[in-house]
Amino acid sequence: MSQPRVLSRWGCRGGFTLIEAMLSMLILGVVISGGIGAITMAAEHRRAVRDQLRAVSLGEDLMREIVAKAYKDPQLTGESDPVIGVDAGEPGNDPRIDWDDVDDYHGLVEDMLRNEEGTKLDAEWHREVKVHWVEPFGGGADARTATGLKSVEVVVYKGGKRLARLEARVGIAGQAMVRGRE
Repeated sequence: MSQPRVLSRWGCRGGFTLIEAMLSMLILGVVISGGIGAITMAAEHRRAVRDQLRAVSLGEDLMREIVAKAYKDPQLTGESDPVIGVDAGEPGNDPRIDWDDVDDYHGLVEDMLRNEEGTKLDAEWHREVKVHWVEPFGGGADARTATGLKSVEVVVYKGGKRLARLEARVGIAGQAMVRGRE
């Protein structure tokens, strides 16, 4: 004799059909892939925020170093500093420990980041510095000659992408004001 069939409340056998199992696996796959995508996006966002903070920190470090210097070369006599850039007799980019005024940093491009003494800091970052005279009462417009106020701009890049830009104004009296950050 054969065993009697056990039927469920609706008159069918209990258990899952192959289609139901495959559908469940498909839904589970979509949910898992969405979760992995969200985790990946969160990790990328966290890395971008970390890079942004590092860029600002690297920019602030260099800006502090620059604004700690004199407005004009201490060896010069007279009221104005005739040129923007490294003065005759001062070394170039490496090391910059002998630079004695703000505008010596003009044109500094660091592909391998270093501190003031020349110690290597980080290879994947890039910093650039521009210094120029600005009009003190002209809304910060560029000036062609010495005005008693210099603008210092530090831009920090990683992988060719600009992540931070800082600007400070340095006057004859030596005061500095950091104006903007990106």
